Amino acid sequence: MKTILIGITQGFAARYLLRTDILKTLLETGDVRIVVLTPNFDEPYFRKEFSSCRIHEFRTEACKRYYDRSRIRNFVLQLRKTVLNSHERLPFIDDKFDVWSRKTKRESNRAVWLRKGCSHVLRRSRLARRGLVKTESDLWKGHFHREIFLKYRPDLTIACSNGYFLHDALLLREARYHGSKTMVVVLSWDNPTSKGYGGAFPDFFVSWTD
Repeated sequence: MKTILIGITQGFAARYLLRTDILKTLLETGDVRIVVLTPNFDEPYFRKEFSSCRIHEFRTEACKRYYDRSRIRNFVLQLRKTVLNSHERLPFIDDKFDVWSRKTKRESNRAVWLRKGCSHVLRRSRLARRGLVKTESDLWKGHFHREIFLKYRPDLTIACSNGYFLHDALLLREARYHGSKTMVVVLSWDNPTSKGYGGAFPDFFVSWTD
Protein backbone atom coordinates (compact mmCIF):
# COMPACT_ATOMS: atom_id res chain seq x y z
CA MET A 1 0.00 0.00 0.00
CA LYS A 2 1.25 3.44 -0.95
CA THR A 3 0.99 6.26 1.56
CA ILE A 4 0.46 9.92 0.64
CA LEU A 5 0.86 12.57 3.31
CA ILE A 6 -0.88 15.91 2.65
CA GLY A 7 -0.29 19.13 4.59
CA ILE A 8 -3.46 21.21 4.88
CA THR A 9 -3.31 24.54 6.71
CA GLN A 10 -6.17 26.57 5.25
CA GLY A 11 -9.71 26.12 4.02
CA PHE A 12 -8.85 26.69 0.37
CA ALA A 13 -6.26 23.90 0.52
CA ALA A 14 -8.86 21.53 1.95
CA ARG A 15 -11.31 22.46 -0.78
CA TYR A 16 -8.67 22.12 -3.49
CA LEU A 17 -7.17 18.78 -2.44
CA LEU A 18 -9.78 17.05 -0.29
CA ARG A 19 -13.16 18.26 -1.51
CA THR A 20 -12.59 17.65 -5.21
CA ASP A 21 -12.22 14.44 -7.18
CA ILE A 22 -8.53 14.30 -6.27
CA LEU A 23 -9.07 12.58 -2.93
CA LYS A 24 -11.95 10.47 -4.26
CA THR A 25 -9.91 9.22 -7.22
CA LEU A 26 -6.94 8.33 -5.03
CA LEU A 27 -9.07 6.40 -2.56
CA GLU A 28 -10.92 4.53 -5.30
CA THR A 29 -7.70 2.82 -6.35
CA GLY A 30 -7.95 0.81 -3.15
CA ASP A 31 -4.22 0.65 -2.48
CA VAL A 32 -3.52 4.18 -1.25
CA ARG A 33 -3.54 5.38 2.34
CA ILE A 34 -4.04 9.13 2.85
CA VAL A 35 -2.58 10.86 5.90
CA VAL A 36 -3.63 14.48 6.47
CA LEU A 37 -1.74 16.93 8.64
CA THR A 38 -3.81 19.95 9.69
CA PRO A 39 -3.84 22.44 12.61
CA ASN A 40 -7.55 21.68 13.24
CA PHE A 41 -6.91 17.94 13.47
CA ASP A 42 -9.15 17.55 16.53
CA GLU A 43 -12.29 19.24 15.16
CA PRO A 44 -15.13 16.68 15.01
CA TYR A 45 -16.61 17.95 11.72
CA PHE A 46 -13.26 17.59 9.96
CA ARG A 47 -12.63 14.09 11.30
CA LYS A 48 -16.14 13.02 10.33
CA GLU A 49 -15.97 14.47 6.81
CA PHE A 50 -12.60 12.88 6.10
CA SER A 51 -12.97 9.69 8.09
CA SER A 52 -11.38 7.80 5.18
CA CYS A 53 -8.07 9.52 6.00
CA ARG A 54 -5.69 9.36 8.94
CA ILE A 55 -5.82 12.79 10.59
CA HIS A 56 -2.92 14.21 12.61
CA GLU A 57 -1.75 17.60 13.86
CA PHE A 58 0.25 19.90 11.61
CA ARG A 59 2.38 21.73 14.19
CA THR A 60 2.39 25.09 12.45
CA GLU A 61 2.83 27.12 15.65
CA ALA A 62 5.84 25.03 16.64
CA CYS A 63 7.32 25.71 13.20
CA LYS A 64 6.86 29.45 13.71
CA ARG A 65 8.37 29.41 17.20
CA TYR A 66 11.34 27.43 15.89
CA TYR A 67 12.28 30.30 13.57
CA ASP A 68 11.31 33.05 15.99
CA ARG A 69 13.71 31.69 18.62
CA SER A 70 16.77 32.21 16.41
CA ARG A 71 17.85 35.58 15.01
CA ILE A 72 19.79 33.87 12.24
CA ARG A 73 16.88 31.66 11.17
CA ASN A 74 14.50 34.61 11.31
CA PHE A 75 16.90 36.75 9.28
CA VAL A 76 17.10 34.11 6.54
CA LEU A 77 13.31 33.73 6.52
CA GLN A 78 12.73 37.47 6.18
CA LEU A 79 15.42 37.64 3.51
CA ARG A 80 13.72 34.96 1.40
CA LYS A 81 10.43 36.84 1.64
CA THR A 82 12.05 39.82 -0.08
CA VAL A 83 13.74 37.89 -2.90
CA LEU A 84 12.60 36.39 -6.20
CA ASN A 85 14.56 35.21 -9.24
CA SER A 86 14.76 38.68 -10.73
CA HIS A 87 16.64 41.90 -10.04
CA GLU A 88 13.99 43.98 -11.79
CA ARG A 89 11.73 46.16 -9.69
CA LEU A 90 9.04 43.97 -8.14
CA PRO A 91 6.67 46.33 -6.28
CA PHE A 92 5.01 43.77 -4.02
CA ILE A 93 8.32 42.17 -3.02
CA ASP A 94 9.98 45.58 -2.66
CA ASP A 95 7.18 46.64 -0.32
CA LYS A 96 7.97 43.62 1.87
CA PHE A 97 11.60 44.70 2.03
CA ASP A 98 10.53 48.21 3.05
CA VAL A 99 8.26 46.83 5.79
CA TRP A 100 11.11 44.66 7.06
CA SER A 101 13.41 47.70 7.06
CA ARG A 102 10.94 49.77 9.08
CA LYS A 103 10.58 47.00 11.65
CA THR A 104 14.35 46.87 12.10
CA LYS A 105 15.09 50.58 11.83
CA ARG A 106 17.10 50.53 15.07
CA GLU A 107 19.68 48.18 13.58
CA SER A 108 23.27 49.26 13.20
CA ASN A 109 24.49 50.51 9.83
CA ARG A 110 26.44 47.28 9.44
CA ALA A 111 23.26 45.18 9.79
CA VAL A 112 21.38 47.40 7.32
CA TRP A 113 24.11 47.05 4.70
CA LEU A 114 24.28 43.30 5.32
CA ARG A 115 20.55 42.97 4.65
CA LYS A 116 20.70 45.12 1.53
CA GLY A 117 23.81 43.37 0.26
CA CYS A 118 22.36 39.88 0.72
CA SER A 119 19.14 40.87 -1.05
CA HIS A 120 21.11 42.43 -3.91
CA VAL A 121 23.19 39.28 -4.47
CA LEU A 122 20.29 36.84 -4.13
CA ARG A 123 18.14 38.70 -6.63
CA ARG A 124 20.91 38.43 -9.21
CA SER A 125 22.38 34.98 -8.62
CA ARG A 126 20.57 31.67 -9.05
CA LEU A 127 23.57 29.90 -7.53
CA ALA A 128 23.36 32.08 -4.42
CA ARG A 129 19.62 31.46 -4.05
CA ARG A 130 20.00 27.70 -4.37
CA GLY A 131 22.97 27.75 -2.03
CA LEU A 132 20.99 29.62 0.62
CA VAL A 133 18.03 27.22 0.43
CA LYS A 134 20.28 24.15 0.48
CA THR A 135 22.13 25.43 3.53
CA GLU A 136 18.88 26.30 5.28
CA SER A 137 17.41 22.89 4.39
CA ASP A 138 20.47 21.01 5.63
CA LEU A 139 20.69 22.90 8.92
CA TRP A 140 17.09 23.49 9.95
CA LYS A 141 14.54 20.72 9.56
CA GLY A 142 12.74 21.04 12.87
CA HIS A 143 11.61 17.38 12.96
CA PHE A 144 8.20 18.32 14.35
CA HIS A 145 6.45 15.34 12.74
CA ARG A 146 9.09 12.65 13.22
CA GLU A 147 6.66 10.17 14.71
CA ILE A 148 4.28 10.56 11.76
CA PHE A 149 7.02 9.86 9.22
CA LEU A 150 8.30 6.90 11.20
CA LYS A 151 4.81 5.45 11.64
CA TYR A 152 3.52 5.81 8.07
CA ARG A 153 6.69 6.04 5.95
CA PRO A 154 4.92 8.13 3.27
CA ASP A 155 5.90 7.54 -0.34
CA LEU A 156 4.81 11.04 -1.28
CA THR A 157 4.41 14.22 0.78
CA ILE A 158 2.29 17.05 -0.66
CA ALA A 159 2.50 20.68 0.43
CA CYS A 160 0.68 23.76 -0.84
CA SER A 161 3.77 25.89 -1.36
CA ASN A 162 7.42 25.24 -2.08
CA GLY A 163 8.32 26.75 1.24
CA TYR A 164 7.39 30.41 0.99
CA PHE A 165 5.02 29.37 3.77
CA LEU A 166 7.40 28.39 6.57
CA HIS A 167 5.51 25.34 7.80
CA ASP A 168 5.52 23.90 4.26
CA ALA A 169 9.28 24.40 4.00
CA LEU A 170 9.88 22.47 7.21
CA LEU A 171 7.47 19.71 6.20
CA LEU A 172 9.14 19.27 2.80
CA ARG A 173 12.60 19.20 4.36
CA GLU A 174 11.51 16.65 6.93
CA ALA A 175 9.91 14.52 4.23
CA ARG A 176 13.11 14.46 2.19
CA TYR A 177 15.10 13.55 5.31
CA HIS A 178 12.84 10.51 5.78
CA GLY A 179 13.12 9.44 2.15
CA SER A 180 9.71 10.58 0.95
CA LYS A 181 9.25 12.10 -2.49
CA THR A 182 7.83 15.61 -2.31
CA MET A 183 5.25 17.46 -4.37
CA VAL A 184 4.06 21.06 -4.33
CA VAL A 185 0.60 22.02 -5.56
CA VAL A 186 0.31 25.78 -6.05
CA LEU A 187 -2.96 26.99 -4.55
CA SER A 188 -3.19 30.33 -6.32
CA TRP A 189 -1.62 31.43 -9.59
CA ASP A 190 -0.04 34.56 -8.08
CA ASN A 191 1.57 32.93 -5.04
CA PRO A 192 4.97 32.18 -6.63
CA THR A 193 5.43 35.84 -7.57
CA SER A 194 4.11 37.48 -4.41
CA LYS A 195 5.24 35.37 -1.44
CA GLY A 196 9.01 35.45 -1.87
CA TYR A 197 11.50 32.67 -2.56
CA GLY A 198 10.67 29.11 -1.48
CA GLY A 199 12.57 27.39 1.31
CA ALA A 200 12.62 23.86 -0.10
CA PHE A 201 13.28 21.96 -3.33
CA PRO A 202 10.34 19.65 -4.19
CA ASP A 203 10.63 16.69 -6.55
CA PHE A 204 7.41 17.62 -8.35
CA PHE A 205 5.74 20.99 -8.88
CA VAL A 206 2.13 21.30 -10.02
CA SER A 207 1.21 24.77 -11.31
CA TRP A 208 -1.82 26.38 -12.90
CA THR A 209 -0.11 27.09 -16.24
CA ASP A 210 3.11 26.40 -18.11
